[in-house]
Amino acid sequence: MKRVLVGSPIRQKNTILKEFLCSLEEVDKEGLVVDYYFVDDNVDEKSSELLKNFAQKNTTILKTGNELYNVDNKQEYVCNNYSHSWKRGLIEKITTFKDSIIDYAKDNDYDYLFFIDSDIVLHKQTIKHLITRNVDIVSNVFWTQWFPNGPLEPQVWLQDTNACHIHDWDREMNALEKQQSKIDFFTSLRFPGIYEVGGLGACTLLSKQAIKGGVKFKLIDNLSFWGEDRHFCIRAGALGFKLYVDTIYPAYHIYREEYIDRVDEFKQDGFKFDMCQSYGVSSGNQSGIKGKIIKLLKMIKHQYKLRKIQKFNSKRVVGNNKIVLSMVVKNESNRYLEKVLNSIKNCVDDVLIIDDASTDNTVQICEKCLKDVPHTIIKNAKSMFKHEYKLRKKQWKETLKLNPGWILSLDADEVLENSFKEKLQYLININNIDVYNFKLFDMWNDEEYRDDQYWKAHNSYMTFFIRFQPNFKYKFKKTNQHCGRLPKNLSCLQNANVDVRIKHFGWAREQDRIAKYNRYMELDKDGKYGVMDQYKSILDPNPNLKKFEE
Repeated sequence: MKRVLVGSPIRQKNTILKEFLCSLEEVDKEGLVVDYYFVDDNVDEKSSELLKNFAQKNTTILKTGNELYNVDNKQEYVCNNYSHSWKRGLIEKITTFKDSIIDYAKDNDYDYLFFIDSDIVLHKQTIKHLITRNVDIVSNVFWTQWFPNGPLEPQVWLQDTNACHIHDWDREMNALEKQQSKIDFFTSLRFPGIYEVGGLGACTLLSKQAIKGGVKFKLIDNLSFWGEDRHFCIRAGALGFKLYVDTIYPAYHIYREEYIDRVDEFKQDGFKFDMCQSYGVSSGNQSGIKGKIIKLLKMIKHQYKLRKIQKFNSKRVVGNNKIVLSMVVKNESNRYLEKVLNSIKNCVDDVLIIDDASTDNTVQICEKCLKDVPHTIIKNAKSMFKHEYKLRKKQWKETLKLNPGWILSLDADEVLENSFKEKLQYLININNIDVYNFKLFDMWNDEEYRDDQYWKAHNSYMTFFIRFQPNFKYKFKKTNQHCGRLPKNLSCLQNANVDVRIKHFGWAREQDRIAKYNRYMELDKDGKYGVMDQYKSILDPNPNLKKFEE
């Protein structure tokens, strides 16, 4: 039987450490002898207690940080929502811990050493699968938002400290070429397989050949690269070992404490892996020949979409950060329009409003609120709402006349929470993202939103904010109702989900709910464009409500 040593230096919050240790216990070890080597460098006594309890149940070498590194080092490890800060003294300490684990694996003749950081949750098959790859050094991929609201990125790279392009010795690549290479690299890692890389870490299997071959984390004196993983990878390359990343069973990274809430969701979705699941396609209960064909077709469709993204990237345009608010209004004078415009007008550079034949003073409210903001108001002589897709296409066409870099699409009863203003400049300066998706909450009064089987939009993400790409062919859904406020093919662009929420007050007053119900019964009496049961639920006298917390 193959002997595997799982090693990890640990200074971790007890809530995260609990999930990490639970994951290790759930890993499939059939046919393997698995031991553990932990370095307890915790300042949290509860974390140390968790390690002691684990060691009582599993074969574990448990060392304290002071046993291995007794240098007086008062540098504090800063771990917050934006960064995990490692100063040189801390990195030197962690290299000592990791190299002691390598030495132990070498001295005790283990077949494999699996290094894993203490904030990782694994798929059950991870270790056994990595062994089957039959390479000397391979990391299991995981994806992380290294900065709040940033894109998901893997923990692997191609060259130097974290470059995701291959340096051309004969000429200097420009910024656009480097960005394109990065997008291509990340896109390729979305496909299940094994890929050669230049740098890796945090979730890595080493063979006996690598262990005995001289790999170390010790910092190389004549290199200034940050982090012990860079020095490990450079030394490994110099010793002739190739580095690989495997993307079959992506792990889950609890990089921030709030990510703990999604561990169970990850286990349900991420652990039920098949080819379709890795492409974001639900496998459901499909079985037999028909099910396999459906899975294959979905996989091919998703692969085709990714290739379209990849092909379009060469035509992408970035740099224009003009933000245009785009909105359709009608008879909004006694509702939420003034609140919406006042809450967002200081975040945008221009405003496009289509007034769909209002019979009240809606236009005057718009002019009043936007008197200090550039704006254009288009007045429809006759309402176009019965043919909504024509209305939305007109809105789109007029919005583009304002030369937008970004389009923020809101309805007259939607209020963005304050965090949007704080994150806006960060979002528009991420060059490889064109579409941002937020969560929308259907408010049933000023403080509570509805949450039941028909009212659960807040459980998923919807598109509200997009970078306009002049070379992309946008397409609209041609239905008279529920056609969507934005083009239907935005999934073919680079998307990111952001933890920004929108309060939708369209249902917050009883008179509005009655009016909307009557309108749906008039325009869609057969439920052709929507769900009839949801229409009927609008007038439910006892809906399930939850308080919205800012």
